[in-house]
Amino acid sequence: MHNELINYDFIFDFIERNPFPDNSKADFAFVLCLIKRNDILRSVLLRLKADYFFSRLIEITDVIYEIETLARELQLNKYLLNITFILICLPDLLNEYIEQGLGEALFYETMQDLVYKNNECLFVKGCSGTFKLNWYNAFFQLRRFAFGRFQCELKEFAEDYVLISGYKISKGDCYINVHIPASGIPLTDDVRLESYKRAYTFFKRSFEGEKAVFACNSWLLYPKNKAFLPEYSNTLKFMQDYEIIKSYPLDEFTDSWRVFGSDKPPYKLSESSSSLAKALAGWINSGHKTGIGFGVFLFDGEKIL
Repeated sequence: MHNELINYDFIFDFIERNPFPDNSKADFAFVLCLIKRNDILRSVLLRLKADYFFSRLIEITDVIYEIETLARELQLNKYLLNITFILICLPDLLNEYIEQGLGEALFYETMQDLVYKNNECLFVKGCSGTFKLNWYNAFFQLRRFAFGRFQCELKEFAEDYVLISGYKISKGDCYINVHIPASGIPLTDDVRLESYKRAYTFFKRSFEGEKAVFACNSWLLYPKNKAFLPEYSNTLKFMQDYEIIKSYPLDEFTDSWRVFGSDKPPYKLSESSSSLAKALAGWINSGHKTGIGFGVFLFDGEKIL
């Protein structure tokens, strides 16, 4: 395998056109230059790309294991190698978007997720990269896309439900699954509605009739969150988009790293901590539990029904 099999010009252009912190850009440049010089590092990463992205001979879990092994052997940061692997795959992923008629704009909007995951890694681990390489499986398989504030993909319901309106959901029915990336963009009414409209238009052909079902499974939708969220909270408004059809408490807040950068209470806050983080920390530090909520709503392309 040769250097030209890695499109360095594309990768550096992608890094520059996205708002990565300067220190992370320097970290990416360091490891990319190292790949040019180190035959072992380059050959392993290219083999992983070929076996995972093209021939589908291995799963993302295999990639994660091999990158951890490689990082240990070469004394490199595994999180930095994780994001480097993704960067190496990006030119080929863009070609897939173009071949499938998805377009460059959707590709660049979707893959801005790398900025969010890198920021999370800086926040939680104190270094550039990502500790969620498995998250990119759905991106590489062209199943998950970004539409403004939210990322969405099609899923199927695992059981039957009847909504308050009487609308019946059957096991196996399709729905648009909503993810809320850590972009820092407030969940305002206009921002949420724009994302819902765009996702509806993109996935509409998968639904019979004019109605599409949206759903989200998140700690943000746990009903008891209403006890500490102020009435003006955008998070509360986001919750109110959904009819919560299932919820349960957690013994430990498994998403704490997303909000606080750490896994165990009592959670420490800084002046830059969000109002959500401050309210949530007060709730948890007072002995209350968090939980998970699964909510749904019907959408007709213009409004929530």
